Amino acid sequence: MTQEIVHTVTVTGDHVRRGDVISVGGIPHAVADVREVGGQRKLLQFEDGNVYVLSGR
Repeated sequence: MTQEIVHTVTVTGDHVRRGDVISVGGIPHAVADVREVGGQRKLLQFEDGNVYVLSGR
């Protein structure tokens, strides 16, 4: 039997990778793509088509 472990952490765009699950407004979103958009910010594209920009710091 496998147990799923869930931890809530605060991250910057530097630490987000494809496949991560990010909760935005309490709704989980799986990260499909991560791209730099300048100023050390990252554009996250989620599997459901939504996008979000995170600070790199």
